[in-house]
Parts: sequence; structure tokens; C-alpha cells
Amino acid sequence: SLLSDDYLIDLEEIDTTNPNELGNFLDFCQTYYPSKRTILNIWSHGYGVYPDCKIPNANKSLIADYATGYSDDCRLNILDFSKVLKHYCEKYNKKFDILQFDCCYMLMFEILYELQDFADYIVGSECELPGNGSNYTSFIKKICNNPTESTEYFANSFVTTFEEKYKENLISCSYSTINVQDFYMIENMFGIWINALYELNEENFLLFYNLVENHFNYGNSYSEYLDLYDLLLNIENENFSSDFLDLTNDFKDNLDNLILQCYSNYEYKNNLYGIGINLPYNLELLDYYSDESSSEYLNIYNKTKLDEVILRLCS
Repeated sequence: SLLSDDYLIDLEEIDTTNPNELGNFLDFCQTYYPSKRTILNIWSHGYGVYPDCKIPNANKSLIADYATGYSDDCRLNILDFSKVLKHYCEKYNKKFDILQFDCCYMLMFEILYELQDFADYIVGSECELPGNGSNYTSFIKKICNNPTESTEYFANSFVTTFEEKYKENLISCSYSTINVQDFYMIENMFGIWINALYELNEENFLLFYNLVENHFNYGNSYSEYLDLYDLLLNIENENFSSDFLDLTNDFKDNLDNLILQCYSNYEYKNNLYGIGINLPYNLELLDYYSDESSSEYLNIYNKTKLDEVILRLCS
């Protein structure tokens, strides 16, 4: 047998895109390995918010299980993932200390908005990631050698050990630590900012459209993904109304406080700051998200005017 003598359960082949399997795994860990602090690591393919949007496509977003198959049904979407985490947190009356994504495109503002209540820190990347994954060897050594360090220290250590692994590689990548413990503050500010953005006059909204259309493109597959902080910096350099510039500056400063650590190298170094956002800016891009059969959407589209801004961009 390939199984060692100390294995607990032989699950055989399972579909890891089934949300019930993730829930079973979390119950298993809590039952057999309860701990004072918990890290949930997801290492798989990632697609960001594509397509869990206000107008979502039938594809999924997170965790592809190629042992199960290659169809769209063989992926786990963010909405189901969120429901599993919510059930876990309510069942055990605890949050994850760190939620780590070793998946492409997971550190997007929409995803942070969705998962904010389930962890203190969220670690991952807004862009594509190298297939070899994070520097787990160095990270585990840090845990073993510094067990009493703060959770923030370990959250940041994911980024510092990632940098150690990839700083000599000739590949552009980015990895960040986000403190979501007080995300409700930036959530409120984003709602005000996006509402003001939607209500810009035609002249000012055209300025915004041009910034979005001509943004730094880091997505190999998704040209509608852009860095949120970089967008705010670019807005401050344009001739928008003074009230909107003041809101943008306040939003940028508070967003900066969320980003505890960000490593970006090579062509990404001065363009990616840690958090992405999805802004389709023409009808061709918008078509990717069209599916009238969908009825559930990420919270950010239900609670803010982000979807209306997108539709105005594409009109």
C-alpha cells in the first residue's frame, strides 16, 4: 500500500471542487487536530472573480480538480467556497487566523469583500502565480522556530518567504498580505467612492474610462483585471472634480492601511500594489459574464453600485 501506517482515513478519490468535501475536511481538522490558531491554505488554479459577477458566466472561479474532469462543473466557485467558510465559522464560533491562496488572481477587492468575516488576514496574489507555489519549506521553519510570534508575523512571512523563493527568477509575480480585521471601514468608504464615481458627469467619467482602458495589463487571460491602488494613484493625477479627488485620496490612504506587505518584482514592481479589481470596459469583455440563469452574486454587487459602474463603462 502507498499509505503509511499512521493514516487515519482512506478517502480514495474525491471531488475537491465539491463544497461538501471542503466542509468535511474542515470538520476533520477541527476534530483530530484542534488548534489555537488556524491557517487554511488553498493551492490550486484560481480565476479571480471571473465569473462570479453581477452578470456571471456559467464557468467557476476557484479550485480545479482535473482528476474529476475538465468541464466547467469541475471547479469550485467563490460563492460556494464562501458558504463553506461561513458554516465553519458559525459552527465552531471561530475565524481562520490566516486564509492563504496559492492560486492566481485571488487577491481582488471583490473577493476580500466576500471573505472578510472569515479570517483576520488574507494572503495571496492579484495576478498569475508560478506553478511551483509558495515557499512552504521556509515558512514551516518559521512556524517551528518562532511558535509564539504574532499571527501578523506569520501572515507577512508568507510574503517574505515567497520573495526568497522567486527574487532570482526571471518571472514577474506579486504576493501580498491583507489585514481584513477592520475591513468594514474600507467597505463603507468603497460604497461612498463607487457611488460618487457612478454619478460623475460625462466629462469626468470619460477621464475615468480612459484610465481603465489604458491601465497596466497584468492578466494573461483577463484584460479587465487591474490594480485598484494603481487606479487610485492615476485618478489623483487627472483633472477630476475636487470632491471626487478628496474621496479618492481618502479611499487610497485607507486601502494602503489594509495592505501590510506586498512583494512585486520586475515589470510588476511599480504597477502592482496588492489588490486587484475587475472592470470590464467594453461590450466584448462584458459578454464573457453574460448568463441570465444565474441568480446569486458576490456581496459587493448586491451592496454597492459597482455593477452599475461596469455597465456605464460598457455603454
